[in-house]
Amino acid sequence: MNLAEYDGKYVCIVDTDGNSFTGRARYGNSEFLECEWGLNEDGVFIEDVVICNSQIESIEEIVPHGTAELWTEHL
Repeated sequence: MNLAEYDGKYVCIVDTDGNSFTGRARYGNSEFLECEWGLNEDGVFIEDVVICNSQIESIEEIVPHGTAELWTEHL
């Protein structure tokens, strides 16, 4: 699976244990993850959680939902 194509996109990941992770994905290549985390494969960060390629059951790009506070001096 090419995880680099999901870098910077909002995704929903289901891992092999059935856990779901939703958020903006940051791609971590295998060299970085081996140096920093001792892992020997690439993966994706969702916030501060790293999910390795072999742990991903499914990954899909999603449309983010939420609210944002808008403020101007006229409001």
